[in-house]
Amino acid sequence: MRKFYYFFMIASLAALLSRGGAAQDNEADAYRFIGGEKVQLIFDPASLGEIKEQVVSDEGVITLPTGSTVNVKGKTNLDARELLARQIQKDTSAKQARVRILILDQPPRKINVGGEVRLAKSITLTPGVPLSLIGAIQEAGGVNEQGDPTRVNLVRTEADGKRTSSVIDLTKLAQPGSADLGPKLIAGDVVLVPRGEHYVFNGEFNRIGVISVGDLHMEPGEKPLLSRVIAGTGGLRRDADVKSLKIMRMKPDGVREVIMPYGGATPQDPLLISGDIVQVAAKEQAVANAPLKSVSLLGKVRTPGIYAIGENGLKLSKLIVQAGGFTEFAKSKKVVLNRPGASCLSEIDVDAILKKGAWQNDVELQDGDVVNVPERAF
Repeated sequence: MRKFYYFFMIASLAALLSRGGAAQDNEADAYRFIGGEKVQLIFDPASLGEIKEQVVSDEGVITLPTGSTVNVKGKTNLDARELLARQIQKDTSAKQARVRILILDQPPRKINVGGEVRLAKSITLTPGVPLSLIGAIQEAGGVNEQGDPTRVNLVRTEADGKRTSSVIDLTKLAQPGSADLGPKLIAGDVVLVPRGEHYVFNGEFNRIGVISVGDLHMEPGEKPLLSRVIAGTGGLRRDADVKSLKIMRMKPDGVREVIMPYGGATPQDPLLISGDIVQVAAKEQAVANAPLKSVSLLGKVRTPGIYAIGENGLKLSKLIVQAGGFTEFAKSKKVVLNRPGASCLSEIDVDAILKKGAWQNDVELQDGDVVNVPERAF
């Protein structure tokens, strides 16, 4: 009776190892583990271990009957089987080992779309239904007015665990006569639409805040002269002191440059550069020679713009709270502070200040500071 049982087990294993057509095998081989899958391990010969169900850990770890563990996160089913077989051979000194991984259940496989889209979201992939880059952007409502569709970033985790990033021009996809909708997305992909060229206006303008080039409705090839951009914002208010107008520009070396185009005898009309901050005071403030002290907040916060320091000062943590907090894709551990006259930029872990109480790292802001919350890639 025992001999028949062993014969039956070996025959069952052989049937399981040979089950399915070539197309099914190819699809199973290409499956890439993300963690959370319910799997069954089948060994050949059966003496190498028992048939056992388990859930792959969130970190991607599978436990073998020998007690060893193997990390398969990011690996295809085919690669994972080879890793398990090699480990079994190492643990048991077996000359040959074969392992089959049956995936009994799998967690939702998602991709994330963020940045300058109308609705940042996670999208669950439907098994057997491919999702293209264009399709994912459409599900997120499309690129918003501030977004740059020519520099969409696709971040992917490869089989070796390394992350790769590619930049894709959406405007070259889905062209007449072409079926190219961009790369097919896989679980774990992150799609980020960056902000396009923009300027920040504060003070006595009819429109203040972040102004994107798209908002200005410029003609193709038209240059962003200061006068043209001011006109696109609705112009100056009646009380604006034109001579006080200044452009604050961050140079490549991180040092702030201040340009006073109307402060000299001969007015200038310079070209604006993306990220420029343009400020103009009211006449009363200019006469009193007491302009309001303020800081500029850019990047991935709910409400970027210009914030007054106030009589009691303004700490970096309070500035972030006043702006409504970070957005979903903010790199809150590396907030950049650019201070006029400073020789280099400062990176501050605001996440530790707000969540862990590291108040000793908080910074008292000064007039003219520019705070930028960068966007994380994943």
